[in-house]
Amino acid sequence: MTAPRRLAVLLSGSGRTLENLLDAIAAGRLAATVVLVVSSRPDVRGVAIARRAGVAVEVLPRDGRSTADWSARIFAACRATAPDLVVMAGFLHLVAIPTDFAGRVINIHPSLLPAFGGKGFHGDHVHRAVIDRGCTVSGCTVHLVDDEYDHGRILVQRTVPVLPDDSIQSLAARVFAAECAALPEAISRFRVFPSPQSPPPQGTPFMARSIGNSIADSLALSLDYANRLLKEVPSDRFARFATVGGSTVESNHPAFVLGHLALYGPRIVSQLGGTPTPLPAAFEKAFSKDAACTDDPTGTIYPAMSEVVKAFRTGCEEAIAALRSASDDTLQKPNPAEGRMLELFPTLASVQTFYAGGHMMMHLGQLSAWRRIEGMKPA
Repeated sequence: MTAPRRLAVLLSGSGRTLENLLDAIAAGRLAATVVLVVSSRPDVRGVAIARRAGVAVEVLPRDGRSTADWSARIFAACRATAPDLVVMAGFLHLVAIPTDFAGRVINIHPSLLPAFGGKGFHGDHVHRAVIDRGCTVSGCTVHLVDDEYDHGRILVQRTVPVLPDDSIQSLAARVFAAECAALPEAISRFRVFPSPQSPPPQGTPFMARSIGNSIADSLALSLDYANRLLKEVPSDRFARFATVGGSTVESNHPAFVLGHLALYGPRIVSQLGGTPTPLPAAFEKAFSKDAACTDDPTGTIYPAMSEVVKAFRTGCEEAIAALRSASDDTLQKPNPAEGRMLELFPTLASVQTFYAGGHMMMHLGQLSAWRRIEGMKPA
């Protein structure tokens, strides 16, 4: 039987996430024990919750200390209780992770990273941005913590719908309900090593990875790369062939590349038994594998840049969430395609690995080439 995981929890406010963990432990849904709570503020509800539960508390405000000095104090307190895992639960600060805790600090974030992450994206700020963007799905992400905000490897994601009449408060409540399931799941699946002072060798996985998580990691990387490639692309050049020295180069332009790739996120979701956000009717004809890329100087052939980019991002985000939720058994089912695609990729896992990795990066390479011909700097 696996020993209960020893948790140190960092918080800055109400302690709702701590409360959720304590409730899950008490109900037998999570084999863990909270050995320490570190708060960056003294008079917050999270401190009261910890003390009421008999958990040791350290209040360590920053008080003008450098990030390095303050982080050292926080992890010295954690080290003294020998936790298996440090959980950031509404802890709103960037810290420097010491070597002996590398790969053993996780955070719960109220969006589907990499969307709506980074400095300033927390709490209601996230939910407001999701609603303002017109997203149809949101959710939460548990990820490893590194030295950047909301940047480490994704471990677990849960999705929720964004409803047409949602307020910030109603969406926040729905996302938090997903957090209450996602964080205990991530902790339960986390591998515990014998000693925090003796981390495993470089490259040893800290968390058992499902097939879906591994494919989703690749797709998340591709989405991040696409977002970087889109920077500095003006809307009036989005559906134009590249030009250099007064000559036109008939290469696939951003509208065609991203419109074509927008077809594949919904395909992944459907193959995994989900219901994707429907694509606009014109997409299949304009962007199918049999369509030809056309220069569009008048903006009448292809949808607007905002529509194409939104469809592409939504499809990727929904596919990432579907992959992270899919069981290994589901992904080992036969590929429903026929002919050459079935011959090359006999299972759902193999074809979706292609969609999320090789196929995606091949077409993003076309977008990168278009940028360089246009004289833009590398992404």
